[in-house]
Amino acid sequence: MDPMKQLVSHVEIGTQGASDETEFLSAVFGWNFTETQHGAGWFDTPGGKIGLHGNNPGFGFVPYFRVADIDTAIHTIRKLGGHAEDVVDEPGWGRFSNCTDRQGNRFGLHQPD
Repeated sequence: MDPMKQLVSHVEIGTQGASDETEFLSAVFGWNFTETQHGAGWFDTPGGKIGLHGNNPGFGFVPYFRVADIDTAIHTIRKLGGHAEDVVDEPGWGRFSNCTDRQGNRFGLHQPD
């Protein structure tokens, strides 16, 4: 995995109060929000979609990096002392893994379908 060639695929926002976050970010940035369920959904931004979900104890903004081979990327992260969860398949969207680096900073991997 060449770290200099990985693109940000999308950003997920975990929040304790989805409706409050939706109201705030829509007002600040002028983003339109598409709700899916229980306040979850995504913002349409000029740079792409930004996902939002509520009731998240580990709230914050989490970038997901697009990779061509998620299994190899997970292996590399673990080998270097980071943490990578097992892959989750989301039909129509791709494969994901939530990760942390050696200092606990959160990020994710995304291998599109």
